[in-house]
Amino acid sequence: MNKSKKIILSFLLYFIAILLFTYFSKTVHFVDSHEYITSTKEFAGISNVNVFQTHSLTSQFIGAQILKLFPNMFTLKLITSIWLLFIGLLIYFYSKNEISLYLWMFSPIAWLVSIQVNPIVASAFFALLAYVLFKKYESSNLYAYFIISGLSAGIAILIYYSAFILIALFILCFMISKKFYIPLIYMGLIFIALVPELIINYIFFGNPLYSMIRYIGANYFVSANQFLQGQILHLYWLLVPIALTPLLYKIFKVDRKKYLQELIFLALCFLAFGIRGMDLKYLFIFVPILILLVSQKVSKKEFYISTIISLLVISGLTYGFFTSDFDQKIINDLDKIKKEYPS
Repeated sequence: MNKSKKIILSFLLYFIAILLFTYFSKTVHFVDSHEYITSTKEFAGISNVNVFQTHSLTSQFIGAQILKLFPNMFTLKLITSIWLLFIGLLIYFYSKNEISLYLWMFSPIAWLVSIQVNPIVASAFFALLAYVLFKKYESSNLYAYFIISGLSAGIAILIYYSAFILIALFILCFMISKKFYIPLIYMGLIFIALVPELIINYIFFGNPLYSMIRYIGANYFVSANQFLQGQILHLYWLLVPIALTPLLYKIFKVDRKKYLQELIFLALCFLAFGIRGMDLKYLFIFVPILILLVSQKVSKKEFYISTIISLLVISGLTYGFFTSDFDQKIINDLDKIKKEYPS
């Protein structure tokens, strides 16, 4: 089998695996998922008992248009899963490296977030696209790459406010040595990409900054509470060496001179998202860029061992997705209430 057919078959099998994984998983409730689900349903015209919003509205507004066509919870979960496929495609076409693609396909954290209704996966795609296009701009000096990179960075924030931290660190690490107007223009492009969010907030709330203000306030409260209670170190940190990719240790063998900016950027991302995030999934947003680095010098033996470890970790992290009946009991109770108290 030639290389192109092998890659096409790999993507096909990966997509089928994602579909089956999403379809048969029973768990719906994750951190913040209820907020994204109820907001999306509200935009789709499906009434909710209580809508709570402290994040970007744009991703839910777009998701609602798809939900109108296919009104099913599977639809919302599948949207997240498909973005994983797009990230894999981007990783492969940029790196031209099979190992990079397969490390992504077997990344435990990717499977952990695969069924979660959360825009972090789509945001990670646009953050990766911003990085890839900026590197192409640096090597070719074509401003088209620079412009699309800036817009992609803005879209990453547009659909997931927490990406602001990642993009801010990206600008700091990759543009600190550029001429002063380069980061200013880049931030201007980011602002242009954020305009739809401002418009949606103005239409629905009369304040273009409504969701952003609520997001900042909620995060200030949560962060202050964390520090006051001493919740700076998190138990999930113990899983990081194998949950992102079992080959994470290869980051220490990367050419430090050539990839100094990437290494500083990833170190700061680990620090920022690791301290703030109280869940392993928050680290996901920079994992695609991490995969590009650690996959550069991987032997077949290391890859096979890594794959076996990944499968074991994936099984451990996602076992409850198929065995827990907590969410199903809630659904059954709601159906029972509807029958007993029809409106």
